[in-house]
Amino acid sequence: FAEAMACYERAHQALIPLGDADGIMSVIHNKAVTLTSLNDFREALAAYESARELAAARGLDQIVAQTDYNIAWLYYLRGEYSRAIEILHTAAAASKRTGDAYHAALSLLDLSEIYLELNLSVDAREMAEQAHARFSELGMGYEAAKALANAATSHGQEGKAFKALEIYATARTGMVSEQNHAWPSLIDLYQAILLVDEGRLFEARRLCLAAPACFEQSGLSSRAAMCHLLLARIALRLD
Repeated sequence: FAEAMACYERAHQALIPLGDADGIMSVIHNKAVTLTSLNDFREALAAYESARELAAARGLDQIVAQTDYNIAWLYYLRGEYSRAIEILHTAAAASKRTGDAYHAALSLLDLSEIYLELNLSVDAREMAEQAHARFSELGMGYEAAKALANAATSHGQEGKAFKALEIYATARTGMVSEQNHAWPSLIDLYQAILLVDEGRLFEARRLCLAAPACFEQSGLSSRAAMCHLLLARIALRLD
């Protein structure tokens, strides 16, 4: 990322005297993405706002909405959920208005994830179901399945285990169809957590046993650790 930033900075300085507005806007946006990866949130936000001003000045409403989406994600990463929610709603409406169906749906998907973290299950499910419908229309199977998984999680938060498991199964099938290697195991973990709460320990154990190896291969070591902790809970309950 540090090397990328150096390249972007050189490109930025070279583009300024050329007056290449498109190039400058692009390089500033890429700098913001890289600064986010470097956890430099203050500079990333400043870069996004600069790119937004350039887009607004040129009447590029779709780019403005996309930049707002990225700014909202930045606030989400910083834990400023209220600000992120506010901007995502604005970005979703603006993207829909400018015909950017993908970012409109993506904004709804991110809203569902934030609402899940805040335990606002009804709001999370509403956003997830809307996102699922829109991604399905766009033929985007991965995103549609992810939205379904969020809807399932919202049911689980409300204690509706049977409904949650049913929807998780559909989401898992979607992820397998998309040849995604990590998400089927992730959904297995989510299902196992629900099954433990329901006292269905042997089913939960079966789902948990295969998942850690997949997580380790995918670099999701924290998820693998969650599986081991859940297996330990199951073992204690089974004496």
